Amino acid sequence: MNRYLRWATMLALLTHVTLACAAPLAVGDTLQLPRLEDQHGNAFDVAPTTRTLLFAADKAASDLVTQAFEGLTAERIEALQLRYVADISAMPALVTSMFALPALRKRPYPVGLVRDAAITGELPREDGSVTVLRLEGGRITALAYPATPAALRRVLGLSE
Repeated sequence: MNRYLRWATMLALLTHVTLACAAPLAVGDTLQLPRLEDQHGNAFDVAPTTRTLLFAADKAASDLVTQAFEGLTAERIEALQLRYVADISAMPALVTSMFALPALRKRPYPVGLVRDAAITGELPREDGSVTVLRLEGGRITALAYPATPAALRRVLGLSE
């Protein structure tokens, strides 16, 4: 039994190291995210019909999305075939449950929540910027890293 435990531990470590060393996704790659949960605990996944994925890897990027989405309805976001994913894995559980989730639940649109950084390890990112991935059938066709709410709105084709 002890031998199996050692093998399982080695396999888990190898998998973790492989994921951590994986190169970021680039144009031409296929995006494959597992099913996540949104801020209400509902299933959240990126469908093949999704045209744009926004990824906020840090608080600054999340704040940019919040500002850029001000005044947008869930219907407008859905019409854009857009999905938004935020990485909250570095956030302490107490902060998540007491502050982040109540604030997120007030938003009129779903936010896919990443609670394990390994899930988004391959997603490209720039500190303080939102990663915008343009998709066609799950394949990445373009990348952008807007660093202001106005730049994000322009990338998304939203009027100022």
